[in-house]
Amino acid sequence: ACQSDRIMMRRAAASVLSAVHASPAAPLGRAAGVWPAAFGPSLGRGFAKRAMKSTEPKPPRQRGPKPVYDIPEVTPPPARILASAIIQHLPAITPDVPPWAEAYYDLQQRVEDATSRIVPDDWDAKVGEAEALVAKESEVPMIFGERETESDRTNDRKSRDRALQRSKYLIVKRTTTEPGESDWGFPVAERLPGESMRDAKKRGMTALVGDKVHLFDVGFSPMAFIDRGEGDAKSRTFFYRTQIISGEPVIPATIATDHLWVTRDELHDYLDKPLVKLTDSICDE
Repeated sequence: ACQSDRIMMRRAAASVLSAVHASPAAPLGRAAGVWPAAFGPSLGRGFAKRAMKSTEPKPPRQRGPKPVYDIPEVTPPPARILASAIIQHLPAITPDVPPWAEAYYDLQQRVEDATSRIVPDDWDAKVGEAEALVAKESEVPMIFGERETESDRTNDRKSRDRALQRSKYLIVKRTTTEPGESDWGFPVAERLPGESMRDAKKRGMTALVGDKVHLFDVGFSPMAFIDRGEGDAKSRTFFYRTQIISGEPVIPATIATDHLWVTRDELHDYLDKPLVKLTDSICDE
């Protein structure tokens, strides 16, 4: 059946082509008398509709105005480039559970108790015996440390043993500062000619905290930069994220006269406004 249909379609197409060659200007379709019956009524109606459509060109589509982009002017970088390290000490303990979470856990426990399977009457006694056996066999008892330390009670911001639930950042009181910068800031080093930015940052951190402190770089690219000063005194400081893993920094007095470990909110008490805005966007809680 399919082969016979194909043969009929070929014959019908041949008759249409012959009619077109005989009179190229004549309209096609059943109304013109050249529509073969082999195509069937449905195909004939569709062909006739397409043939009788208007051949006038469509008007061009109206386009809206092109957007205007505000492209900033490209200026050459300052001659002085600095690399600064934001050294972060990660939280040591998990944060306190908020009240809404405690209420959710309580509801979850009550639902589990109501829908759980019934246990034997002596289940609690057996569980107690098992726990006593485990405690007896344990050589090192589990002792929980306090969540508030002595440094928290005395607000000793030079110690990392405080605000254990939050990240802390090292800031130093430098002997030299950039124009418009406060005395307190992050460790910084000026890039030397031919030196890469990562090497400049590493050199500055080593000079500040020593080579016995284990640091981990969070990525190889800077997180942000700040321009300070005008004219020949203009400088651009790139900020890199770094985490301290182990070791205690020893700050030399020739570079900084004091140092502190503070949280992100406490940075507002020491840094200038541009640097505070930057730390709010790239520093963790």
